[in-house]
Amino acid sequence: MHKKTVSVLLLSTVLAMLMVSAITIALLSRGLPENASDPFRFAASDFTFAFGAGHALDNQVRVEKFDNGYALLSSGSTSIRAENHHILGYAIQASNWPRETAFFWRRSDDIQNVRRMEITMPGSRLVDLSLEPDWQGEISEFGFLVADDPGETVEIGDILLESESLKTKLQMTWQSWTTFE
Repeated sequence: MHKKTVSVLLLSTVLAMLMVSAITIALLSRGLPENASDPFRFAASDFTFAFGAGHALDNQVRVEKFDNGYALLSSGSTSIRAENHHILGYAIQASNWPRETAFFWRRSDDIQNVRRMEITMPGSRLVDLSLEPDWQGEISEFGFLVADDPGETVEIGDILLESESLKTKLQMTWQSWTTFE
């Protein structure tokens, strides 16, 4: 190839990448809140076991015992505005992926009912809880339900609940592009 042809191809590639990046950022920036709330961070070591057992390690808690095949980790009483904190950041690792893993929550206006969202992907992930119809109002408790066999372990990291931002939208877009379903 001629030098001119290679230069034109390189310039075209760079311009295309810049255009796609600019359009992606413009589209993801639409509808973002004016004032983002401060992120709500919850240390994994602060979870209490309602049933099952384990212990804290660095920035995570290791679930090692399951009562009748289940472990439930609860935040205890809390107060979170769902509309201000609907991006959930979690990290879950397991020797073998558990039979069942769910993030659950209770609302202060309906404390008797537990809502839940199945977690099907291990690792560090971001999830938009605003897609869950019951993630609304004041959240008074949240946590994880894990079902597994005796002898297995599951490690759950610190939790982050935050507002939607360009950064979280870019992270979730990248996550969806690079994750197999």
